[in-house]
Amino acid sequence: MRVFGATLSVLLLAIRPFRYSPDVWGWGEIVTVILTVLGLGGVAIGGWFVGILLNLPRGITAVVFGVSGFAVLLLIAGIRLQLQIQKEPKPNIVFDEPYIWSARRVAIPHPPADREHVLNIKGKQVFSNYYVLRAKVRNTPDNPMQEAKASQAVITIDFFSEDNSNPILTIDGRWSDNPQAGTHGLHVSLADLRKRDLLPNSDYHEIDIAVKAYEDSDWFATNDYAERQAPDGKYQPYKLQIGCILVAITIKAVGLKEPSIGWVRIGNHGKDTAPTIELLK
Repeated sequence: MRVFGATLSVLLLAIRPFRYSPDVWGWGEIVTVILTVLGLGGVAIGGWFVGILLNLPRGITAVVFGVSGFAVLLLIAGIRLQLQIQKEPKPNIVFDEPYIWSARRVAIPHPPADREHVLNIKGKQVFSNYYVLRAKVRNTPDNPMQEAKASQAVITIDFFSEDNSNPILTIDGRWSDNPQAGTHGLHVSLADLRKRDLLPNSDYHEIDIAVKAYEDSDWFATNDYAERQAPDGKYQPYKLQIGCILVAITIKAVGLKEPSIGWVRIGNHGKDTAPTIELLK
């Protein structure tokens, strides 16, 4: 009876930590439970044979079995702890294929006579067509629980020429699907507009990188600060060189142990041509 009681106690202790909800059970957990049962069963049979072969008293047999079972339990607990670490809910930021969006903007000309791309003038308002280069990211964790949310995510964008390892421009990035600075007064903090929660539901979130008017040769990096400084999107300190540029997009958030970094290549080939953008993998 002592041997049976010890077997039952150790078995219950071994299985107790595996009270996962069914939706997060995987092959690793199932295999570990099987190993636990087989290991403890092997200890029970082995202890019984040892007791018979050595003609040991039941008390000593129970002690031998208990020590052996505890050793097996520690081994299985170590495996289970490793699995728990691997299955811990944590964000996983994935960069998807970027794209170019055509936008019609309202801007004040600087000055009107130099704006060849103006399509329509009504008073002081100028309607212009622009290319907007955007990146796309999503949070796709292995364990899609609420704890895998990336909270208050912010972006930093570095622009590099293809033959230079030092950035030619670094700016704070802007989430395209956040409220834009142009829709708020100057009393609204740009720091608050920069932040966004990335829920673990694989929904896409877009990031503005650069803008280019249809008929212009120049193009410009863009964010909320640039929008406030130059409503037409042509903030001169953010002017980019003609040609191809490498762009590093860094995302930091509460819940991310390490920043997530994605690379894209953007290209501007002059006046009357659409820019290009591609994801570097």
